[in-house]
Amino acid sequence: MQMKQLKKDSFPLSSTQKIIWIFFILGMILALFILYFTLSKAEIIIYPKTEKKEVGLSVTIDIKAEASDLSANILPGRVIIKEKEGRKMVTKVSAKEIPQKARGKVIIYNRRSEDQPLLKNSHLKSDNNVYFLTDERVVVPAKGEIEVPVTAEKEGKEGNLPPTHFVIDRLWQGWWKDIYAESKEPMTGGVEVKKIVLEEDIKKAHDELTQELFREILEEIKTETDQIIKEEAVKKEFLDLTSSIEPGSEADRFEVFARVKVTALIFDDKNLFALLSLKLKENIPQELEFSYDDPETFRYQLKNFQPEQGRGEIKAALSGFLARKISSKALEKDPLIGRNMRELEEYFRQFPEIDRIETHFSPPWIKSVPPFKDKIEIKIGKT
Repeated sequence: MQMKQLKKDSFPLSSTQKIIWIFFILGMILALFILYFTLSKAEIIIYPKTEKKEVGLSVTIDIKAEASDLSANILPGRVIIKEKEGRKMVTKVSAKEIPQKARGKVIIYNRRSEDQPLLKNSHLKSDNNVYFLTDERVVVPAKGEIEVPVTAEKEGKEGNLPPTHFVIDRLWQGWWKDIYAESKEPMTGGVEVKKIVLEEDIKKAHDELTQELFREILEEIKTETDQIIKEEAVKKEFLDLTSSIEPGSEADRFEVFARVKVTALIFDDKNLFALLSLKLKENIPQELEFSYDDPETFRYQLKNFQPEQGRGEIKAALSGFLARKISSKALEKDPLIGRNMRELEEYFRQFPEIDRIETHFSPPWIKSVPPFKDKIEIKIGKT
């Protein structure tokens, strides 16, 4: 019994130790409490309702201008004009089937006891109703036969018949069994495959050649300037397009010639973008404010160029977004304290200018807005 009592009371806590443990636990609780209020933070991003706005401008690029005149929509620039010519040999020509009249030979048999004369162009009808005409006048001897060349009545591959049987169409039908014709070899030549230069072949060759010439000119221009050359500010012209052969001609090759001209208007399109961006900010309704412009919608094209005057007209456009102004009441922090995410979403629904919100609490275990306003951050986001 004494040993058991000793084990039970081997390490008794003194009053001082108990007090130390109490203060330690209270200190830990206080530290956690301070840590909560020090690190807790709520970030609320408000996304206002937006509407798209697009502006279009006619801007003059003037090679005589030394600086931009935004009030008059004039930007400085310079012009590079180049011409280039070239030839291209085309060896890939379209194969085309040309209908012809099939030809061949038949043997005409006469089982009757009298000679049978047949005029030139006598009609022979095959078993599948294809007509051939004899090429010459013949007399088929009694109880005999004669070979005669024949030609199909119509053009086309239907005349390419295998060896077959024919009746003499214009004879009395009672004689068809006694006077008839047979071909021992196939009829051929109903279709002739020829290489014919089509209009599409010539156009395709011109397109390929001109695109190559345009590309070479633009590469040359790029070596003469440190500014970016954009297709939108380039005018391409066809000065001469010829072919060594006319459409519909038979040939296995032909040559095309082209001479082209490129007029490149060189200017800093950053200035053009800035000008359009300024126009987006003009005449904004009172309840809206400019949010941002969209560089992806920035586009322009050379519409009119007058080289003798050193001026060119650019049609340009840019889109941006206007946002509804957020009221001061929606930016107040006091009503947000203690609200969780769902409650915050319900709260902000009362403001018609707000589209949606995003809420981020930190550290991760925080689930509501902390009680100190300096721990609440409200931002305006872009939709």
